[in-house]
Amino acid sequence: MKELGIRLRDTEPQSVDTERDSAPATLASLLAALRRQIAPIVICTLIGLGIGIIHYATTPPEYHASARVLVDDRLSEMAEEITANIPMVRNDTALLNEIQVLQSLGLAKEVTRLTELHKNPNYSNPPTSLAHRITSTLKRVVKAVMPSPTRPVDGEPLSTQDQNAAEIEATALSLMRDVKIERVGESFSISISFASHDPNLVALVVNTYAEAYLADHLNANLDATNRTADWMQTRLEELQSSAAEAVRELEAFKAEFGVSDIQGLREREQRAETLNALHKTLSERYEQIAIQGTFPVTNGRILTSAVVPKDPAAPKAWQALSIPAILGLMIGYLIAMWREYRERAFRTGDDVRDVLEKPFLGYLPTFKPASLRRMKLPQDGGADKTLMLTNRLPGMIAAEAGRLIGVRKGSKQPALPAPQFFLPVIDPYSLYCETLRNIHATLDLTLPDMECRVIAMSSVLPNEGKTTLSANFANMVANLGGRTLLIDADLRRSTLSHALQNTGGPGLAEVLQRKVGLSDAVQTLPYTGLEFCPCASDPAQIYPSRIFYQQDIAALIQELRQHYDYVILDLPAAGPTVDTKVLLSQLDRLIFTCEWGATPRNLVQEFMTREPDIARKVLGVVLNNVDLKALARYGQQDGTESYLRQYAQAYN
Repeated sequence: MKELGIRLRDTEPQSVDTERDSAPATLASLLAALRRQIAPIVICTLIGLGIGIIHYATTPPEYHASARVLVDDRLSEMAEEITANIPMVRNDTALLNEIQVLQSLGLAKEVTRLTELHKNPNYSNPPTSLAHRITSTLKRVVKAVMPSPTRPVDGEPLSTQDQNAAEIEATALSLMRDVKIERVGESFSISISFASHDPNLVALVVNTYAEAYLADHLNANLDATNRTADWMQTRLEELQSSAAEAVRELEAFKAEFGVSDIQGLREREQRAETLNALHKTLSERYEQIAIQGTFPVTNGRILTSAVVPKDPAAPKAWQALSIPAILGLMIGYLIAMWREYRERAFRTGDDVRDVLEKPFLGYLPTFKPASLRRMKLPQDGGADKTLMLTNRLPGMIAAEAGRLIGVRKGSKQPALPAPQFFLPVIDPYSLYCETLRNIHATLDLTLPDMECRVIAMSSVLPNEGKTTLSANFANMVANLGGRTLLIDADLRRSTLSHALQNTGGPGLAEVLQRKVGLSDAVQTLPYTGLEFCPCASDPAQIYPSRIFYQQDIAALIQELRQHYDYVILDLPAAGPTVDTKVLLSQLDRLIFTCEWGATPRNLVQEFMTREPDIARKVLGVVLNNVDLKALARYGQQDGTESYLRQYAQAYN
């Protein structure tokens, strides 16, 4: 009963819990992504708002006016009888015909002539906005660059009358595009609207359009009446002639046959009567048409005339500002999505644990070396530490330690050549040093029984902060009293040796080549008493692979294990070089440095997969050059990353 095809006890409650946990996590991830990418969204929105403000300030005001005309569909009795079954089809068709009349070129020409619109500079050359001027300039530049088609040679110059007609036609064509003719709902009213930068002009054009439309109707009716009257007059003359001819035929028939042919006589009498009746009816209709032509009637009337507008209809402030701001918001959102999608670097400790499946050792915040020079340094604590270490150095190194250190209690310490390497002395309570202490504690827990720990600092890519980490970690361990040796094993770049200004004497390369002894190459740094072995006197003459392969570096490491508690090597980047793999058998643990927000996750993961021997020796990964303010946006809500900045401010 506990299982019916599926495991009810295990699967159902677990699925419910999973759904409950996934929803807040999804919402939290979306909110976190929004916090991370808020900058492009805000910037693009502000840019859009600024463009809207500029457009609103540089756009001249535009006024709008409209008039309404009612169209009456007065059909004749015959038309009403014919279209009695489909009245709406005929009415709608008639209304569409009237709209076509309003949109015709002839009516536009008439309005242009009546208003002299072709001579009005407010219409032919209106003020434009900044955006329109920029667009027009770009079009002119493009047209100037692109080859233009060959134009035909102009003929004889136009006369004044022809030129005026051409200007009227060009203006009328432009007016046809600018005037809007629309039906008002389902009624038989037509709206005529027009917009321009001149308020008087818009009212004049709209009212003239309505009046010209009615005048055109009158002229059309008058013209149709005149044509009908002319046709009817011609037809009356023909009927009169035909009727007279029919009477003459009737009289001739009576004189010839008398009443003997009754059938023929009736046919001729009936034809004469029909022609006379038709002539009489047509004469009456002709009189009506003549009277109607004298007093023509239009089928429409003006419902609403346009008045001169007082307030501009455009640009509207809310449209001019909201539309660019919304477009900027959308563009910013797309940029934010693209940036979020393109995020491939390490940002949080969870990225390290999930992608590399390695312990995360902590964050190393970014700092400015120039600001460290202004901080107060201890005067003699470092000398006490140095003298203490001198008494503890055995054998060969102890014999030379006094000469190498060259300091006594109460003596003034020299200035630091590279203060960024002495954070445990300058700023011991910083988050950077807290991460160093975490690395130290992890080493003690991982290698509890080893008397000497040989640790190497490396990274997949160059310039990720491994050298700074090596020096600071070594100074911290030395400052705690441990016998510590820091070795600049980056024979290619020698960054550490150059920064500490220790490139003049012998170094690791000369020791491995047995040109000098170890005591001749080792120097002592101030304040912490850290022993330091530089790279070489002339790194340009060194071939790293030959040095590490051909020289017995294993014997040197074994000798160092007898004299030191910690031996820390600053190795070159493991991705482009093989030095880390060559020295791997002599190392106890590797600490990898990845630059926060820069080192690709896939690159480090691929390296760890491709080099399993190196991956097994990795103690953990630290993220360097971390922006604590931005870090809070990448962590989970109420996660550790949200409070690191608060901790750094409270305890620093």
